[in-house]
Amino acid sequence: MWTPSWLLLFASPYIPHGHCYLWQTPLVSVHALSNFFIAIAYFSIPIALLYFVFKHENDFPVRLIVLFGSFIICCGLGHVLDIVTLWYPIYWVSGMVRAATALISCYTAMKVAILLPTFLALKSPQELEAINQQLSLKMAEKAATEKELESTKLVFESAFDYAPSGMVLVATNGVFLKVNEAFCTMTGYSKEDLLACNFQSITPPDELQGDHDLIQKLLETRSRLVMGRDKHYFHKDGHLIDVHLSAALLRDTGKNPLFFIAHIQDISEQKRIHTSLENAIKTSEEANQAKSEFLAMMSHEIRTPMNALIGMTELVSETGLTTQQQEFVDIIRSSGNTLLTVINDILDFSKIESNKLELEMTRLDLYECVEEVLLLYNTQAQQKGLALTSLIQPANIPAFLKGDAIRLRQILSNLVSNSIKFTRKGEVSIQVQVEKCSGVNLKRPEQDTLDTYEILFTIKDTGIGIPPEKLSNLFKPFSQVDASTTREYGGTGLGLAICKRLVEMMHGRVWVESTVNEGSKFNFSIQLAAYEQVASATNDTGPVDLQQKRLLIINSNETNRQHLSMQAESWNLKIDTAESAEMALSKLFRDEMPDIIAINEPLPDMEGVQLASQIRNFPNYQTIPIVLIQSQQSPSRRLNILGSRVKALKKPIRRSQFYNALVQLLLDDEETMPTLTKTQLESSPAQAKRPLRILLTEDIPLNQKVALTMLSSLGYEADIANNGIEAVEAVRNKTYDLIFMDVQMPKMDGLEATRTIRTQCIQQPYIVAMTAHAMQGDRGECLAAGMSNYLSKPIRKQHLADMLQQCPQIAEDGFDIEEVDSGPTPMATLGETTTASPDNQCASQLATRAQSSPKSELELQNIPILNIEILEGISTERDFLLEITQSFLSDAPRRIVALETAMEKEDPNEIRTTAHALKSLSSCVGAMSLFHVCKFIEEAGRNNHPRSAKPMMREVSSQYQKAHVAIAHYQQQL
Repeated sequence: MWTPSWLLLFASPYIPHGHCYLWQTPLVSVHALSNFFIAIAYFSIPIALLYFVFKHENDFPVRLIVLFGSFIICCGLGHVLDIVTLWYPIYWVSGMVRAATALISCYTAMKVAILLPTFLALKSPQELEAINQQLSLKMAEKAATEKELESTKLVFESAFDYAPSGMVLVATNGVFLKVNEAFCTMTGYSKEDLLACNFQSITPPDELQGDHDLIQKLLETRSRLVMGRDKHYFHKDGHLIDVHLSAALLRDTGKNPLFFIAHIQDISEQKRIHTSLENAIKTSEEANQAKSEFLAMMSHEIRTPMNALIGMTELVSETGLTTQQQEFVDIIRSSGNTLLTVINDILDFSKIESNKLELEMTRLDLYECVEEVLLLYNTQAQQKGLALTSLIQPANIPAFLKGDAIRLRQILSNLVSNSIKFTRKGEVSIQVQVEKCSGVNLKRPEQDTLDTYEILFTIKDTGIGIPPEKLSNLFKPFSQVDASTTREYGGTGLGLAICKRLVEMMHGRVWVESTVNEGSKFNFSIQLAAYEQVASATNDTGPVDLQQKRLLIINSNETNRQHLSMQAESWNLKIDTAESAEMALSKLFRDEMPDIIAINEPLPDMEGVQLASQIRNFPNYQTIPIVLIQSQQSPSRRLNILGSRVKALKKPIRRSQFYNALVQLLLDDEETMPTLTKTQLESSPAQAKRPLRILLTEDIPLNQKVALTMLSSLGYEADIANNGIEAVEAVRNKTYDLIFMDVQMPKMDGLEATRTIRTQCIQQPYIVAMTAHAMQGDRGECLAAGMSNYLSKPIRKQHLADMLQQCPQIAEDGFDIEEVDSGPTPMATLGETTTASPDNQCASQLATRAQSSPKSELELQNIPILNIEILEGISTERDFLLEITQSFLSDAPRRIVALETAMEKEDPNEIRTTAHALKSLSSCVGAMSLFHVCKFIEEAGRNNHPRSAKPMMREVSSQYQKAHVAIAHYQQQL
């Protein structure tokens, strides 16, 4: 075989490893050193990989690292064998190592190929640099957050440590984990002392259960909850401290309890202050109670002699007195009434201050309230030459409202009295505006289905006025606008303060507008609900249709003119007005003739009677109806010159009086307004004694004398008991129908005596309490003790008579009209002469009427409206007759309202008793037709047939209106 000469040049020095001894020394050195360093390098790589795997065993696959390390180790081992084979020809060993290296390298290459996509997905250096920058920013943010957290932790720890109130961290087993300085100061312990114990060790044993309940509630509630309680901790000195603890439970992210955090506030001082306030309030209440009791006692002590004072003046005034003596008696009576008013004001104010005054929400007639106030102060106003007027807008309002009529009259009376007191000339008027309330304006707490009305009262006068700087003192108790007014006008300064409190109790407010020397306007508003849901209108309208009738009102006072006009318009009359006699005559001469004329005196240019006389001289005006409204002092005899169809009314006129006068004159009903014939009776009251056994229990001799004299003037005699023990003994020894029982007496008071009589005596009399106490609850206490009725001192003669009338023995045995009038004696009645019909016949007629036509009056036409013999059989004294008739006119409407309420309830017993009371009241004045109607209703109630009496209620109102007209006419003739 031919070999190129150039190859031989290189091959000549080649010697196999087994013959390397034939090599030149430099060549052997090169091989040996190269393989040695290559082997060293190969062996260092697995060592580094093993260290790397040890440090990052979770980041790389161990199997790949092992394969790669094995491949490198095999490669290094091959280079080592190459050195060995330079001298020792171990080629088989070297071959095996080369074969193993080949196998491992192939397997490793396969594994690397599989992982190649993963390697390719690795970030580039630029990306790694960006990631590194982001990581640096995050590291910086984390460092800032950690710094902020550290700062927040420092603030929290500072706030915790230096909080002004105690703060603690408590483990779930009660051990203190952390406490602040305030808690240490509060308890007197150091931080080390508290951290070495638990909260149970400083808690009183009797409070541990409460703490345990609090912990259990916090542990059972998964949501964040803060709970608190008042408790005590032991101070290091041993005393207890009052604290309020608020605690919350902190949980980790897994809602597992960590520890409690609590806020503890020392409330020892608050407790001390609270205890002091409670003691002060208790002391104040005791003082207030003592004041009330003192006022009640003083009321009793003052009213007791006043009972004699006022009672004796009433009795003296009924005897024959000279003019000067009568004047002296009137002064005494006026002074006594003034003193009684002052006492009542003080008592009312005391009751208001102690929250013992309650309003009685019953039926309230707004017109009646205003009219009664006008009637009360009319004489006083006329004596000063003042016009006392009223105006209610609108005229059509609910017949009844739900309110306290007595307290409303008290407010109006106080304000009207003040206006009259401080007005020398001009006018005092009560103006009322009524509007239905919307839902937004309602202030009354009770919301029912009935309509609510806002009622604005304005009491306007033309008096001395009030300076603006003095207005703030008006409604303060015991305050006057000026000290000089107290000396000049008198008064306690309580009236307006009481008015303000009463108005506020009625969900209203009061304010005043005034100009010096021009007058004042006292305003107050209240809210009242309608008593029943009616469209409403007047409570005086009747079956008479006044529509299309024309009325001319001649009145110089604008307020009065508006008032009369609005009333007449509510009854559907057409109204024309004139301010003077001259204007009226001009209208009558020029305009259409009216159906009726109302003349209200005084007129600026002519007297009312003179104007009426001139009108009668007009053609076709000779019989025109005329209503002449005069003052109380105007003489009635001058009306004779005007002929018939003239009705004179005395101021202040009631709405019902005005309506009745219009109806009577327009219908020209002579039976409704007859001529009254007065019959003088010579019989003495003592000759009319009723068979009634009376016991007067009174410990003061003067009061005994007053009561005995009053009873004697009423036709009664009485036995005397000086105290409760004597009263009980008297009842045991003798049967009495009626006992007047004083409440406050020595040895045994009236309450205890009544209880003893009710429980130990067989015969049960009618017991009437007599007491000078006037505080709330006295009446209820008397009735609870078993008394039948209640009289507040000073006792008035009429009140005593009322109590006698309410005694069952009088009503059932001694004072029924049919028993007093024995036989068919002719009766002097209002234009009629008739005989008394038997009761059963009358009842039969009335029953027939109730079943047929309730509006028919044929069955009652033979029964007199007013029996003068019965009326004047009680007394022939003018003052007494005026008193008893006026009492009937005041009391009967209330009885009628009570009867209507009983009818609505269909309660037979209540119907019977209420009708009986109205029947007895009618019998006092001889209102016979009303008496018999009430008797029929009473029988219906007694026989348990309330529905059969319902149709008669309209007849009750009708007969009362007729009796009202007849009695008013009779009063004018006295």
